[in-house]
Amino acid sequence: MNKLNFLIVLMAITAFAQSDGGLIAPNTAGFCNAEALVTKIEGGAYAIVFEGEGCLQPGNDLAAATINGKRINDAWRIDRKGAATLYYLGDANGLKDELCATGEIQGATVNTPLGIMTATNRTETFIQNNGCVVAMKASEGLYINATELRIFASSMPQAFYRIGTRCGATNVCGVGLVTAAHCVMGSEQRSDTIKLWDGVGDSTLISKRQAKVIEEKSDYAIFPQIKERHCIPPIAGNLRQGEVIYLPTFGKAGPKMVTSAYRHIDGDGDMAIDRATISLGNSGTGAVTRKGEFAGIMINATKTFAYMRGMEQIRNVSDLIKVK
Repeated sequence: MNKLNFLIVLMAITAFAQSDGGLIAPNTAGFCNAEALVTKIEGGAYAIVFEGEGCLQPGNDLAAATINGKRINDAWRIDRKGAATLYYLGDANGLKDELCATGEIQGATVNTPLGIMTATNRTETFIQNNGCVVAMKASEGLYINATELRIFASSMPQAFYRIGTRCGATNVCGVGLVTAAHCVMGSEQRSDTIKLWDGVGDSTLISKRQAKVIEEKSDYAIFPQIKERHCIPPIAGNLRQGEVIYLPTFGKAGPKMVTSAYRHIDGDGDMAIDRATISLGNSGTGAVTRKGEFAGIMINATKTFAYMRGMEQIRNVSDLIKVK
């Protein structure tokens, strides 16, 4: 099984959820037996835990889990972001998905090393609503909601690539591999061959001659879709004012997921968002909605805002002139 490099997404939103008391199950995973949440992903079962560095054994990705009172000896550590760990459970028989389809919690928002999280005065590990988990405690008073936990454990991040150390690209279903034009046409990109890296460090090569379009004025480029790899669908319309978007970035600070709400949108679908922790090296990175839809790419940043090229300008690829 390939090791997946899932990125955790943390954001702040306001909605309604109530606890109906008690834990979903006395589940634990890892070497410290941290309380675990079970979720199903594409037929497989995974456990999500928040555990300290001292609970990890360097070089050993195989731990154990106890789910519904049953010991599972093959719990494989798939990813680790901040204090969050994702374990793949080798025996998925009879395991129930404990996450709600959606779910948010109210509370003040705070910035942490993991990103933006919701602070509440609750003490339980899991906040439930109608018999399923809508949020899980990440640390004292800080919670991550069900939507964000699902993205942490989803295949969506596999559609994102990096170009060197300074740019990103996104494999968009039915559109192609989309990035910023200056990422493939700048002075640093003199070669016709462009190397892409995925989240686990595997590389693939594309050529500038393959481009469907390189639009330098609007600063976007589209290459043929990488068919054998995961892709994400394009957004059907425009973003709504204040809608939350995610940017899986590869800048100087290393891989991370930036969460923000766009501040402006024009007739072409362009937008400006809070600069937040976006840094050099994030050009060409795709913006993704909470539904996992591609909404556009980052093209530049100022001290105040990051500017995105919206999907409206790049939607109708058939009308674009292929670069010779």
